[in-house]
Amino acid sequence: MDGFSMSDIFPADNIAGFTARTEAAVRPLTISELTQKIRRLLETQVSDVLVEGEISGFKGASSGHLYFDLKDSGALIHCVVWASDATRLKFQPDNGAKVEARGKLTVYDQRGQYQLRVTSMRPAGLGKLYQAFMEMKERLAAEGLFDPAHKKPLPPHPHRIGIVTSPTGAAIRDMLNILTRRAPHIHVLIWPARVQGEGAAREVAVGIQRFNALDLPVDVLIVGRGGGSLEDLWAFNEEVVARAIWNSNIPVISAVGHETDTTIADYVADLRAPTPSAAAELVAKDSADLLRQVQILQGRAFRALRDRASFLRQAPHLASRLESAVIPRISALRMQLKEFDRSYGIQMPMQRVNQAKQHHDSLLETMNRTLTDKIQRRKHSILNLDGQLRTLNPKAILKRGYSITYNSASGRILSKAKEVKPATPLTIILGEGQVTAVSEPVPGAGAKPRAKVSRSKPSRTIEWFGTDTDDQQK
Repeated sequence: MDGFSMSDIFPADNIAGFTARTEAAVRPLTISELTQKIRRLLETQVSDVLVEGEISGFKGASSGHLYFDLKDSGALIHCVVWASDATRLKFQPDNGAKVEARGKLTVYDQRGQYQLRVTSMRPAGLGKLYQAFMEMKERLAAEGLFDPAHKKPLPPHPHRIGIVTSPTGAAIRDMLNILTRRAPHIHVLIWPARVQGEGAAREVAVGIQRFNALDLPVDVLIVGRGGGSLEDLWAFNEEVVARAIWNSNIPVISAVGHETDTTIADYVADLRAPTPSAAAELVAKDSADLLRQVQILQGRAFRALRDRASFLRQAPHLASRLESAVIPRISALRMQLKEFDRSYGIQMPMQRVNQAKQHHDSLLETMNRTLTDKIQRRKHSILNLDGQLRTLNPKAILKRGYSITYNSASGRILSKAKEVKPATPLTIILGEGQVTAVSEPVPGAGAKPRAKVSRSKPSRTIEWFGTDTDDQQK
């Protein structure tokens, strides 16, 4: 192996060329490129997630976005709710609240941190109720209670209407107002029942059964109440109410809560109304409105038949060709539009806009915090300077018993006794006010002048560090 070297296997020029090609091929990523790769990986590979945790650091920004952290005993994740999703929340989140949040993982580029973009959220604990709701829904659906074939049509013009609801709630007042205004000739019967709390479901079911047992039954039943939380509406998710509606010989309209609320009663009923007021409008149709609708539909039907007949008379062979050619293409275009709308490329611009808003909110918060800190520091500095001025003010020294003596004629401060000649007018400044004096010689040879205090009013006031207005007021 003597005399053997690496240059015998890899010549120097080959090694240099290989190194240059390797360095050229492997270019380092910028931080932005790496962050974009991580964000794309999270957003495309991780599906929707449902997490439960406690809210902390909650903050609503001027842009409408909501920012907070979700935490448990072992970890924490930053969350953001875009303004478009925040408007659809059915409750007001706050610090300390336990919630269930659904969303997608994404990355906030400016900080390089991953976060959960929450699209919907509800208080924790509702998940168990919702699970019970879904289990009952599946079980009753398997038994056929939701079968459309079992649903009874509503009478077009009912004469007697039965209502099962609370007699003191706002829902009954709204329904009676609408029924009285639109159809005062309809006879309305009310079965009072609790619609919330223990035993409410049983009372609602009994009301439905009693209406069916009347000798002169009503033409249609309205069962419902006003809006509320999932717990408030739970009586209409009970099986006893669902089976009472199923066994009713009278058509039943479910009118529970608001338009966005859905209960088991809605699925079993013959018709679901979005609100109690809407249920009253459905059963009490205005005859004048019906007549106008019939006339409008009649005119549309005549025009459509006339146009279709005219076209087919001119080209009878085109009808089937047009139908077979156009309808499949329309269906294919609709599918393409749906796929296009769900594509990652369409969602990216909105994602970038929302992230830019989030960055703006962060900058605004930093600016406000910086300005507040600077103002506090300047205020503290001013207070320190004010304290020093008060300490160094000569008036403060005078108040401790010292004085300043002037030559009243020249206005010169005197610091030595030999500067004072006999009969020299003097002004003595004290801590509070001033006095005048005239120097006199001390008896004896070589005596130095001494001051004789005058009790007369001074001829003029000597100012010291400003006017003596404050002293005079004192």
